[in-house]
Amino acid sequence: MGESDYTYSHCTKAGEGLIDESSRIQVGILLSVTEAVTNALKHAGSCQVEMWQESATGAILFLVIDQGKGIQLKHLPQVALVRGFSTRSSLGMGFHVMSQYTDKLFLKSDRAGTVVGLYFYKTLGLTS
Repeated sequence: MGESDYTYSHCTKAGEGLIDESSRIQVGILLSVTEAVTNALKHAGSCQVEMWQESATGAILFLVIDQGKGIQLKHLPQVALVRGFSTRSSLGMGFHVMSQYTDKLFLKSDRAGTVVGLYFYKTLGLTS
């Protein structure tokens, strides 16, 4: 193959210019909640999802609650802070993905299970 067999295309950051800010926020919410639910199903087998919305600001809090065995204390720093860490065969990017899209991310884990809180200030273009 010669040099002329290839064409050059300009690459941009994923999603840049393709969707508006409101859609990008919605996609971020969907990805984050889906990731939290997927983690709960993978590690605990089931979960409950609660959604709360603040009437004054429109901010949304999702709680993904499972009754699994919880995240071992020795793994907690890696789970929360090390991109690519996983105790199962996976990419280990879930917590990183959630942290990129949420405005606040909460994690509580013990022997009774795990609760992941995903808080979004910017839901309909509103900020608080």
